[in-house]
Order: sequence, then C-alpha cells, then structure tokens
Amino acid sequence: MKYRRDFLTLKQKDEGFSLKGKPMGKCLIETRGENGKIAISVQNLKPEVMYRAFLLESKGSDTKSLALGTIIVDKNGKSDLKLDVRTNDVLGSGASLEDFNIVAILVDSKNQTLTPLEGYIGEQVNWDTNFKNAISPTETVAEPKPETNVKSISEPIPTPAPASAPAPSPVYEAEEEEQPPIVPSLEGKIPEKTVTQKLFELTNHTEIEKILIQNAKIIPFTSQKKEFSWVRISLKETIHLPINFLALSNDPFIVSCYKKHKHLIFGIYEGAQKEYLLGLPDVYSHRNKLKANARGFMQFKCCEDTTPKDKEGGYWILPVYVV
Repeated sequence: MKYRRDFLTLKQKDEGFSLKGKPMGKCLIETRGENGKIAISVQNLKPEVMYRAFLLESKGSDTKSLALGTIIVDKNGKSDLKLDVRTNDVLGSGASLEDFNIVAILVDSKNQTLTPLEGYIGEQVNWDTNFKNAISPTETVAEPKPETNVKSISEPIPTPAPASAPAPSPVYEAEEEEQPPIVPSLEGKIPEKTVTQKLFELTNHTEIEKILIQNAKIIPFTSQKKEFSWVRISLKETIHLPINFLALSNDPFIVSCYKKHKHLIFGIYEGAQKEYLLGLPDVYSHRNKLKANARGFMQFKCCEDTTPKDKEGGYWILPVYVV
C-alpha cells in the first residue's frame, strides 16, 4: 500500500488580511492507498472575510485548481478545514492528490483574486498569472475553531422554528433510506469562476430578494450569529438561484432528502463580504456525507452545538455565490 505525507507551511503572499502579526498556516496532505486526508489550519487572518482554500496544479504555462472549501475564521483569526478524500478522485473531480503542488487561501473581489496565504510541495512557482482553469467547483464552510454557531442533536431534525417562536416537535425520522450511488458534483468539471459568474449574471436578482423577503424566516441552528439569516424554501424556488437548477432538481439524493423533509433552507451571510447559502436537510451518517460531498455540500451543520454523529439532524450547506 502506497503511503505519502506532505507538510506545507502556508506563508503570506498578499497583504491586507492580518489580524495580529503576519497571517500563517499549515497543511497536511496524507495518502494511504486509495484514501487521503487534507488538514488545513490558519491563524492571524482578519475575521469577517470569506476565505477559500484551493489545491493548485501549476506546470509550465497552465495552472489548474480544485476548490476545497470556504473558511470562516473566528474572532481570534483562526480556523481549520479537514477533508477525507479519494486519493485518485479528489472530491469527485477525477484528479489525483499527487497532481497538485500548491495550497492557496484565496479571497475573491469583483476585480481581482488575492492570496493571503500559499504553500508549496517542492519548489516555489509563479502560478497566479496562469490561474484560470478549475477542475471542480465543490466547496464547504469551515467551522471557526474556538467558537461555533451550530449544535448537533442526538434526535432527528426538528422542523426549523419561526424567528419569533421555539422549535416545534421533531418531524424527521432517523432511519436511513437506501439511496442511489454517488454522482459527480452538480456543476461538473468546468472552470469554477466561469460557472459562478455566468450563472450569477443570468440570475434574476430581484427574485432572490423576493425569496429572502417573502418566505418565512427561521432559525435552523440553536446558536446563530447575527451575520446569518435563513428562510424556508421549496425545491422549485431554487430555479431563481445562481446554481444548476436542472442538476439539482433531478439529483436522486437531493430529491430524496427534499421529499423526506419537505423543505430546503436558503440563507445569506453578511460580513465583510456577502454570500448566499443553500441548506439541504438530512440525518448525518458517513454514507450520506460521501453522497453530499460529491454534490458540493461539503459541511454538515447540526441543529445543536456539538460535533455531527450518526443519526443527528441538521443541514448540508452549499455556498452558491460570494458577492
């Protein structure tokens, strides 16, 4: 069985994101046969900024990327991102972990992409001028390390409560149903920035605002920061969102979760940057984690503030666009 372990030190590239002293981080990439792990830890980064973690492959005049997830640091500037992946098919991209030689923490603005942190396997290369092709657009939201804004429950998911009322009695069943095999990520193996930008340009922004205003506000998580706001929506309303509606509405796993729990949630994060979030209700299990991850729903946020365990209720979260 082939074993490999790479330790990367993440160092500051672009300035302007420090909290106390220079931002820094570390990354462990470990493979053992067909299974791999990626663990990223950052500190001294400015809060209320949406950071995104990428694996990069830079060879010659071409740089390709694989989005690992969105990182939300806590008030102390710290956060972790940990992923279990397939060595030769990272996050359903078809790419191997051995293809990549760079880890970068990026921040998107409307006019440019900045790099607060970067690290290399081997020698340093000039990758950013050729950074244009994304292998896969899957992302996750990383939990702040010392303080979280969600909890887990040992019982099935309760129906989310209206903003002014406590949660009603549980309505979800914890039993798992047999579900179809994993399918590729919803938006396919095409450049991420091209996908999100084109979909957002084609989206009716007025309809998004209507969704946030007209639908019932809910509090799906026991501990919820003021920057987050959620509403309950139907599957058909996702046609107005900047995502691939046809892939979403025809996916067996997503449709199964929706039919079982009768709703989705749509939210907005308003920090230094604005981000829209889609939540898929489910009961946590390792099998469901693999299925959700393959579709881009990388983080499971429980309804209570504990680490996810089998049969605990919550939502798989998909960031759909950062404004």
